[in-house]
Parts: sequence; structure tokens; C-alpha cells
Amino acid sequence: KEFVDYVNEEYGIPKRWRGKRSDNYFTILGDNEIAEATDNYFPEDQNRYKLGNYFRTEEEAQKVIDSQEWKDFWEKVRNGEIGND
Repeated sequence: KEFVDYVNEEYGIPKRWRGKRSDNYFTILGDNEIAEATDNYFPEDQNRYKLGNYFRTEEEAQKVIDSQEWKDFWEKVRNGEIGND
């Protein structure tokens, strides 16, 4: 695992951060609002982490909201291309 982390870091793939119990993190809410939360290892904390909606800083979360991938994803949802089975 240490070697994989080293290689990923060398090639620009950041190591995924997970806070310890009681650490604060940021998450994106349904209205694109960024909220600070405390990680208590509750199911919602676990789910946000698994989904990738778990950020060390508010700036990291904002980068996601500002990304073209985010905009493209929600456009596909609006157009019924995703989740309209």
C-alpha cells in the first residue's frame, strides 16, 4: 500500500483523505451549497466518503462544483440520460 501511495503521489494522483473521528470535513449539499460537517463515522459520513463527497477543504469542494464534469453530470441528469430507468 505504501508503494502504491508513493507511485500515485509521484504521478499526480492524490491520496484520498479521510479524517479521524471528530475531524471536520466539507461536503456538497443538494443545492450546491458547501457545508462543514464533523465526521462521527455515522452512516451519512461513511456514505459521503464512499461517494467521494468528502473534502478536506472548502476550496476542494468548490473545485468540484466549478468543474465541467460536475456541470456535464447534472445536465445528463436533467436530460434524463442518467437515473431515468
